[in-house]
Amino acid sequence: MQKHNAYVSVVQITDCHLYQDPEAGLYGLNSRLGLEKVVAMAAKYAPERVLLTGDIVHDETREGYEALHHLVAPLQAPVACIPGNHDDFDLMRSVLNLAGLADQQASCGKSILFSHWQIILLNSQVEGKVSGALSDDELDFLRYQLNKHPEHHTIICMHHHPVKIGSQWLDRIGLANADDLFEILDDSPQVKALVWGHVHQSFEEFRDGRYLLACPSTCIQFTPGADNFELDTLTPGFRWFRLHDDGVLETGVERLPAMPGQLNTEASGY
Repeated sequence: MQKHNAYVSVVQITDCHLYQDPEAGLYGLNSRLGLEKVVAMAAKYAPERVLLTGDIVHDETREGYEALHHLVAPLQAPVACIPGNHDDFDLMRSVLNLAGLADQQASCGKSILFSHWQIILLNSQVEGKVSGALSDDELDFLRYQLNKHPEHHTIICMHHHPVKIGSQWLDRIGLANADDLFEILDDSPQVKALVWGHVHQSFEEFRDGRYLLACPSTCIQFTPGADNFELDTLTPGFRWFRLHDDGVLETGVERLPAMPGQLNTEASGY
């Protein structure tokens, strides 16, 4: 068996769709309950960081963002948050970046630096649109971080998917300017993975020397390969990472053993 050296444990959680009302959710699944159960399962990985890749709050309420702090507390690790198309980013930042909050668990930092790894968090939200794009400022920040730490193995996180995943309705609302992103990556061999949310399903490919990875939602799941909106009956889940000092990346997806509620599979959209 091949042995690897020391590693950093990281967990990705995404698309929680929290509400002001703690009893609310999507299509029969309570959003807060789903997140609580996923967090309890993910805690066994003892993560040093948690990546929360967008669509944190569905109804754009302060109470939804305030709830996040205690919901992720069992992970006992800092949580780095980026916005999705459902988030109110200004409100999100005002709540999550409160200075001096004693029990603060979540914030909107742009990068994380370990001894051998860097995680870059990009905002792909476009106000008023479901699809996403990376602004010139985001692309400039990416270039700067990659040039600043060329020896660090790197993961890039965003909300929207930068490659087609084989589902027509979702591929119409992905990252609109993915070519701009990949142009930068062509000169950045240290980038080991692109990681995103948005698609409410697991996706994993290895292409051009790097992983392309999506993560299940902590609430409803979308059926892979569906041409139109369709709910999957798979349970909520999360993605775990082991980032080894030598650049080896291990990852996998785990799901809840049971559905946190009675899923309404007759949904036609959301």
